[in-house]
Amino acid sequence: MPADALRAIRSRIEAGWSQDAYARDAFGEQVPLGSDEAVAWTLCGAFALAGKDGIPMGHLPAALRALADVTGMESLNGWNDEAARTKDEVLHALDAAIMRVEGGDAA
Repeated sequence: MPADALRAIRSRIEAGWSQDAYARDAFGEQVPLGSDEAVAWTLCGAFALAGKDGIPMGHLPAALRALADVTGMESLNGWNDEAARTKDEVLHALDAAIMRVEGGDAA
C-alpha cells in the first residue's frame, strides 16, 4: 500500500536526512546510495531504497503522487534540496501524504 511506502520512507528520513547527495555517512560525507555507511538520505534516495525496506515497487507511484499533491513539487530532488528546506518540513509533508492516501485531510 502507498501508506506503507510513505511510512518506510518517513522512517528512513527520520533516522537521517540529506540534501544535495542521495546518501551521507555519519561525518556528512557523500557515500553511495546503498552503502552500509549511509545514515542520511534525500527523499529521492529514500524512495529508491524502499524496495530494500520491503516495499513493493508498485506502491511507489501512488506514494510519490500523494507527496507531490501535498507539496506541489515538480521535482523530488529539487524540492528536497531547496536551501531553506528543513527536515521537519520533509517529515510534515510525508505525514500529510500518508493522511492523503489513507483518505484523511492532508491540509
